[in-house]
Order: sequence, then structure tokens, then C-alpha cells
Amino acid sequence: VAEAAALAAGGELLVPKRRSTGAGGGPGRVTCAVARAG
Repeated sequence: VAEAAALAAGGELLVPKRRSTGAGGGPGRVTCAVARAG
């Protein structure tokens, strides 16, 4: 809900994405994706 409100406000949102395994089956890591409205 907060994310939707932030996007509706026209701001940028950082969405954390957790990955169980890294590239090549390495250790897990957390990446962030930027979502922009408009």
C-alpha cells in the first residue's frame, strides 16, 4: 500500500528484491530495483 501511494505521488521507489542464490549459485544477496511513476 505504501509503495502504491509513493508511486501515485509521482516519486521514485526502491524495491528490495531478495535472491536466495546469486549468479552461478553463489551466496544470496539483496538487490534493489527502482520503480518510477510516469
